[in-house]
Amino acid sequence: FRASAEKQLGAESSIVNEQPLLGRSLVTLEQHLDPQRFFRANRHQIVNLDHVDQVEMGPGGRLVMALQGGPEIELSRRQTRIFRARMAPPALASKRPPSE
Repeated sequence: FRASAEKQLGAESSIVNEQPLLGRSLVTLEQHLDPQRFFRANRHQIVNLDHVDQVEMGPGGRLVMALQGGPEIELSRRQTRIFRARMAPPALASKRPPSE
């Protein structure tokens, strides 16, 4: 699943009176999606994380998500930082040896 200004549900969307069929901003759509499954990649695209095959370094330190079926999505610089922070392992709790 990839929502963008040009595409809806991973398939080409029709344009009616030069307006995308989606009819709502991605911000509005994003508010209704499960943030554990969907990620805003950039200004134009929201990605279903269940359909990401791999994530690689792209140009300029940005990440590129390779989706099942071949399409690639480049994350914005800001979203790259957010994605890295989100996917980083949680900070390990301070494991100090017990005081003797």
